[in-house]
Amino acid sequence: MDSEEIRTFVTIARLGGFTRAADRLHRSQPAISRRIGLIEQELGVPLLERVHAGAGLTAAGRAFLPFAEAVLSAIEDGRQAVQATISEAGGAVSLALVGTLADSNIVDVLRQFARRSAAVELDLRTATSEEVSNLVRRGEVTLGLRYHPDERGELVSRVVGVEPMRVICSPEHPLLAPIGVDEVKITLIDSLTAQKRLVEAGFGLALVPESSVRDELKLGTLKELDIRAMRAAIPVALIHRRNGYLNPAARALIALMTEKSLRLGERGGAG
Repeated sequence: MDSEEIRTFVTIARLGGFTRAADRLHRSQPAISRRIGLIEQELGVPLLERVHAGAGLTAAGRAFLPFAEAVLSAIEDGRQAVQATISEAGGAVSLALVGTLADSNIVDVLRQFARRSAAVELDLRTATSEEVSNLVRRGEVTLGLRYHPDERGELVSRVVGVEPMRVICSPEHPLLAPIGVDEVKITLIDSLTAQKRLVEAGFGLALVPESSVRDELKLGTLKELDIRAMRAAIPVALIHRRNGYLNPAARALIALMTEKSLRLGERGGAG
């Protein structure tokens, strides 16, 4: 099997369908199906099964996927290593970060890196913490910034800062005087946006990263409560693949972020 056949399989697995993969890879659907047929013929088992909504992985497909992703990551590592021999000063760094961190002083650190490394192409994208880890693990990005370290052995995590957590409530909430909290009923909400909107509507309190509510606090749509028992901070970790290639630009960005270990909820010049 060749790298394009492997890329086709991984793309179908990620997008969940032959048609979507064909659009992404700019190939016809028969060409996509033919490549998958060649891999399945070589391995002797079906890797994909057609389902109502597209295509799903068989047990063999799920077993093969991480190895296929590792092959594509190794090819990208090789490409970057060759590029580094051509131009050590330049190159590219891809970074995925949790969206709320775009409103923290990590932006100032990235701005400083861009000034220092004008020849480097810095590619940024946002995702949830789990998505950040998956993008790094699959080799789709070189580095990731997420809340809390990722302890999986294939990844290296280092804490580069902490972000304060804030207790927020609606401006009309009756508990706006300084208080202490003995018992709290906790409801899990899987969306930060939903958390903020429910609190704005008067449904309880929330403990959230400071950077995620800076605008609402300025506008007055949310208020902060000073609750000593709920003061906390959340670590922000920089991650990369343990065996992945790091070009000089990526190593320089890691060094700068490690050097600028700060309270990431605070905006201010990074130097």
